Amino acid sequence: MDNFWLIPMKFETCDFEQMQKEWNRNEKIMWEVKGAIDGKLATSLKKGDIVYFYVSELPSGSQKKLSRIMLRGIIEDEPHLTEKKKVYWKSEDDDLICGFSIGCISTLPKEKLEDDTFLSLEELRKNPDFKFINPQGKRIPNKNDKNLSEALINFLENIFKKNSYADDFPRLIEHFNQECFFCGKIGNKKDHETFLRRNGTKYYEIHHFIQQYKGKKLPELINIINAPENQICLCANCHRRIHLGREDDVNEMIDCLWNDEKIQQMLVRNNFSSVVANEKYGDNPLTWIKNTYTPT
Repeated sequence: MDNFWLIPMKFETCDFEQMQKEWNRNEKIMWEVKGAIDGKLATSLKKGDIVYFYVSELPSGSQKKLSRIMLRGIIEDEPHLTEKKKVYWKSEDDDLICGFSIGCISTLPKEKLEDDTFLSLEELRKNPDFKFINPQGKRIPNKNDKNLSEALINFLENIFKKNSYADDFPRLIEHFNQECFFCGKIGNKKDHETFLRRNGTKYYEIHHFIQQYKGKKLPELINIINAPENQICLCANCHRRIHLGREDDVNEMIDCLWNDEKIQQMLVRNNFSSVVANEKYGDNPLTWIKNTYTPT
């Protein structure tokens, strides 16, 4: 079996802007083996080894941060001493660190990329054959037999592409650079402007159209609440408006969401009308939704 490694990547601190430029220029990115100049880890990594990126601190509609395996790559240049500024472009540090390059990067198919539960820590731990433990500590990559069991490796190798990598990294960046759902539909462009995170990606917040609190009172809604189509990317302005805005403004936003084709397909697929039929205003599902946004 090939040599497989797990690379922890923190979403909030990773410089995606630089990574995008590296990819556009060379179709590979540089990575550091931290604390490995005099260690065995640097000599263990070999050209052709396969690495998976475990991305933590992802944006989420819940209070807890998400973590997922989202990228696969192949080591193209084995670890070697290089100046820190060549790995971290914003640095002016000439100190030597241990770095290596990763190419042939592929991400998940579109429908799986948009599903935040797929390859998430919570889902990986549900499969006893995977025996997955999320990476710990500062050593990167993280090599631990308990991190990547043979069953998990086989599963991942069947999910990620082995060729046609050219568009995959930009597609991942595009996934992280979500536009506000209402941009171009309500108001003008400036109403939905956002800022860049420290990692170079656009800031957004996730809103649940069918709100999470309803799942506590009506468990039959859980599949709808957790569906990818129900998790709406909004600028901070629109997210506050849909929760705290004037009734007319909120209803306009709800109507816009209700008329979205993907949302309608998701609601029909999960029998939304039947689920709320016996609830107050349940004979009119749109009215039922609007009532859930009304302060009590």
